[in-house]
Amino acid sequence: MLWVIFSLVLLIAERLAALFLELGLWQWIGVQTLLFTGVPLFFMALFHVERRDVGLSLEGFRHGLRYAAAMLIFALPFMVYGAMQPSFKLYYPLWAPAREGVWSFILFELAILVMMFNTEFFFRGLLLFNLERSVRNRWAAIVLHAIPYALVHIGKPGLEVPYSFFAGVAFGWLALKTRSVATSTVLHWTSSVIFDLMVIVL
Repeated sequence: MLWVIFSLVLLIAERLAALFLELGLWQWIGVQTLLFTGVPLFFMALFHVERRDVGLSLEGFRHGLRYAAAMLIFALPFMVYGAMQPSFKLYYPLWAPAREGVWSFILFELAILVMMFNTEFFFRGLLLFNLERSVRNRWAAIVLHAIPYALVHIGKPGLEVPYSFFAGVAFGWLALKTRSVATSTVLHWTSSVIFDLMVIVL
């Protein structure tokens, strides 16, 4: 339970930084990388926590890709609908120059890959895996961890908050099924790239 509390403290720190510091996209990625990945890895090394205990493993990666592909196909109609909404078109892509050319788009999406790894490692690896050990119920842990994951999307287009809850449940199930955050990172990032393309093109 201490690791769960530690995770929530880091999440509060990240939210306070996002709310009160005037951070550009690249600065925000730096802060997120520090709080969501760097600090946890430091304390994991300090207390000799096994990496596989927080999903840093490729054991179930290839097996999980089938589930990831099925989830992506299921989500596509919802993504198309969202990409056509004015609120999403105004908000995404997060970096306006990504609309201006192929190389800018590629650079932006590579930065988003870093963000997605941070997010998946923090919410699925650090928070969910430790919640599962604490509450000793897989589905309770999945639902509980999806609540703060959805709440951090407040301030984005309104539909994204409930969508993020269900996405969090799906990502969480996938992470626990494969005992890895690798597959959920690939799914999350691929979905993000496709959605950004939809927002620009549709």
